[in-house]
Amino acid sequence: MHQELFCNLNITDYPLIHQDLPIKTRVMNTTVDEVSKSIHDLLFGIGIKVDSPGWLYCSPEYITHNCHIDGDFYNHNSNWTSLCKLNYVIGGPNVTTCWYDVPDNVHTSAKKNFTSTGFPYWVFKISDCNLIESQIMSGWHLFDAGVPHNIVNHKSEQRWNLTIILKDIETGEWLTFVEVKHRMSLIGLC
Repeated sequence: MHQELFCNLNITDYPLIHQDLPIKTRVMNTTVDEVSKSIHDLLFGIGIKVDSPGWLYCSPEYITHNCHIDGDFYNHNSNWTSLCKLNYVIGGPNVTTCWYDVPDNVHTSAKKNFTSTGFPYWVFKISDCNLIESQIMSGWHLFDAGVPHNIVNHKSEQRWNLTIILKDIETGEWLTFVEVKHRMSLIGLC
């Protein structure tokens, strides 16, 4: 592994103010107000605010032949930015997150797309990339969404993933994985 890409967290709180799972739609926005007060308070204590929470749903045996980076920060070179997301996974105990290295000659072939909710992301063909890490992730974890990645559901399992962008309270900037992990480690979460 060329860099750390995820970190399991010592958080036991349920992420939302209600217990209902969203409908089985691939991508669905929720609101900042839907995220539980305990999660807001926990993050506020280390200078982080919740932004743009949304649900991602993986149906049984979901596989994609692409990988992607989240956001609108890609500039067709290998120096993309580490972007941290806080994820909470429900179900899918065998669903794997995979991260990829993109060879220099492939960078110019990236395609900009948008989710059904309007969030930008950049797509690469997996066949053009090299697998660098794979991990089964569940519960609460930090995740580097600025490295090309995808999700593979190997079995007949459903998986919901609440994904939250983490921003600095003072600057409003999307925080890097390293910065969020550092802040969380100061209070024993990572």
